[in-house]
Amino acid sequence: MDDTNAGKSLSAWLGTYTTDTKWWGPYFSPLVVQLDGTVTLCGEPMLYSYDAGKVTLTIPKQPWNAQNKDKSDGTFCGCTVTFSATETPEGIRGSFTGVLQPRPQDGNVPFTGAAPVTTQYKASSADVKAIATAYGVAMDDATCDALAAALPAFPPPPQSAASPRMAASAQIGWKTGAFIGGIIGGILGGIAGSIAGPAGIVAGAGAGVAVGANFGAGLAYPEDPQQVISGVEHESEHGCCVDVSKETYPVGWIPWVGDLKSWRSYDPTTIPGVGILVRSAIAPNGTKQLIGKNLMTKEEEVLVDHGDGGHYSWVFHPSQAIIYKWNSGEAIKKGDYIRHSQLAGGVPVICGGEWTLEQGQLGIMIATINDASGHYKPDGGKCMGPVLTKLELLGVNTAPIKVNTM
Repeated sequence: MDDTNAGKSLSAWLGTYTTDTKWWGPYFSPLVVQLDGTVTLCGEPMLYSYDAGKVTLTIPKQPWNAQNKDKSDGTFCGCTVTFSATETPEGIRGSFTGVLQPRPQDGNVPFTGAAPVTTQYKASSADVKAIATAYGVAMDDATCDALAAALPAFPPPPQSAASPRMAASAQIGWKTGAFIGGIIGGILGGIAGSIAGPAGIVAGAGAGVAVGANFGAGLAYPEDPQQVISGVEHESEHGCCVDVSKETYPVGWIPWVGDLKSWRSYDPTTIPGVGILVRSAIAPNGTKQLIGKNLMTKEEEVLVDHGDGGHYSWVFHPSQAIIYKWNSGEAIKKGDYIRHSQLAGGVPVICGGEWTLEQGQLGIMIATINDASGHYKPDGGKCMGPVLTKLELLGVNTAPIKVNTM
């Protein structure tokens, strides 16, 4: 056994292992280690024990209902396998070797399997610097270099969850937890390093990754805010869709870590006041008004000019929805406002910024619009055109709107 694997928890071996044992392999494939700790064989949950010191998984004799693939009268006779990880040019490959008893009348036969290559990410000095800065920790370049070198790679991401969206969220949580935990642990280890020497950084980073990964994997995630957004968008009364470029803008490193640090919700369907712009309509008095649909209440609402020095923050979501939220002047002054990343559920956007409303002779309409977003930093020269086209499709006359791009 490779000693570098000793002590790894079963969560280090998440994945779907296709077996290649001669004759019997196809009857006992795949073996899957899941995020919730479940181990399945041919899709059936199995009782098992795991020895972290030996990285050995033992599945004892037990009832077996996986379509009687082994023709053993509903009984699985048992197997014992030992996991290992191998570095390849493409990434890390997990595999196992061991023995399997196919049927009651058979002896043990070799049992092997391998999971798809998992690409792991190694923190760079720039990553360390960005996260340290976001947490208000001053670190010189030499310390960042040493910490980046000491941090282990991300653990393998989970391969199984209740839905594709949940699986993706769990992967993000697992990697994020490990990465942030590792760097913070490394920072603390670096402080202790003045006493303990370089080993303090290594020990702190390693402990941080272990704790951070498990914490990140256990976070609760929204069911599917993007699906909810798309569903509401398709109910809106206008033609679809705007022809946009393939370029989108992701959340920047430091703002993203700031969101994480402040526990800001990335589910816009749970944030009061967040809505999707639905249309421009004629009010009973003959004036124009902007109509939105509140994502929390699912009710339509009329957008108004609150006149307190605030503005509407907005993003043009990849689902072709324009999502908005009024941020008051007081909230902006205190820094207690909803960020663009929260409106978009953390995903890259086509564009984002702010707009203001004003009362004119024809009604309340958009007076100014810009691409000011510290989280996304979009290029308004490229992305504002599709936004204005979208507004036109919603019935908004964009000719009088004053457009400002950074």
